Amino acid sequence: WAGTLIGHLRGGMAYVCQLTSMMVSGISGSAQADAAIMTPLLVPAMEKEGYPRDVAASVVAGASIKGPIGPISIMFIVYGSIVEGTGGVAINKLALSGIPVQLALFLAQAGVIAWIVRRRGIGVARRFAGGRAVALSSRSALPVLAVPIVILGGIEFGVFSPSESAAAALLVALVLAFFWFGTLTFRDIPRLFAAACVETGIVLLLLGDSAILSTNLSVNGFGQDLSRFLTGITDNRYVFLLVVNLLLLAVGIFIEPLPALYILAPFLAPIAVDIYAVNPVHFGLIVVFNLVLALIHPPIGLVLFLVSNISKVSVERLSITILPWLAVSLIILFIVTFIPSGIITWLPDLLVPSNAAP
Repeated sequence: WAGTLIGHLRGGMAYVCQLTSMMVSGISGSAQADAAIMTPLLVPAMEKEGYPRDVAASVVAGASIKGPIGPISIMFIVYGSIVEGTGGVAINKLALSGIPVQLALFLAQAGVIAWIVRRRGIGVARRFAGGRAVALSSRSALPVLAVPIVILGGIEFGVFSPSESAAAALLVALVLAFFWFGTLTFRDIPRLFAAACVETGIVLLLLGDSAILSTNLSVNGFGQDLSRFLTGITDNRYVFLLVVNLLLLAVGIFIEPLPALYILAPFLAPIAVDIYAVNPVHFGLIVVFNLVLALIHPPIGLVLFLVSNISKVSVERLSITILPWLAVSLIILFIVTFIPSGIITWLPDLLVPSNAAP
């Protein structure tokens, strides 16, 4: 479907990767999941079009970070669940705040693709597939494209909670896999459940350890110490946000995003809202965006290792070719950080009632 829409552009498979990441992120909410899905499919396709394998792998890695800042972000759900009180915010407001940022990343990364295509002389422009081809591919893709609509629509209209949306998505996916596409049989179910249990267990172990550490920090007055430290540096909101950005980017180099979120967000959010009067939705987006960038940040970005393993490109090489994607993502991060909160929150305020529960 993405190919029929924009695959005719010069170097089109990289643009297809960008659009695919937007669609997949509406289902998974995870950069690692998006990268695992797209790497084996799109890296070989980009190679056939003339992209060096390391560049193709970096395209996928850079594109994958849209998932955790999209409307089905696992990071947003965790943030809304663990941050309570003054800094608390409705999960659906956080989810909607990420949509414009996703679009900004899409455009910025498309600009990087255009630069790479011109610089390396990759590919040639082809004829547009035509309206009929787009219509046929859209009809084939519609059931899958409907999954994020079901998830978002159910959350926004109160049919189910953000956590329950996972079960709804699973039900839709099973129906499609069994009866529409016919790609799944009942004999596959035990294997799939076993894999899901392992993945879930890994995440829960990480969050469980993080919860213990967060509780110990709270009992020992870490929040007050952090507040004194930050207010001792500045009483200016924008300097505070700059310090938070630098702190979270540094932490993300050494700690996986979800545990880092669990440890730091409950302490930083009340300081931002109470002392510096930062909009809680805006601040939640800033925190999540910062920690997500750690996934493609050398030396230990998890997405870099995942894509490296699947594409057979060394982590060292991928750490170099990812730099343009990391650079434009950092530019978008700092724009998001310092623009007025009203620009970030206009969509959540428009679509979510002001009395929505955090």
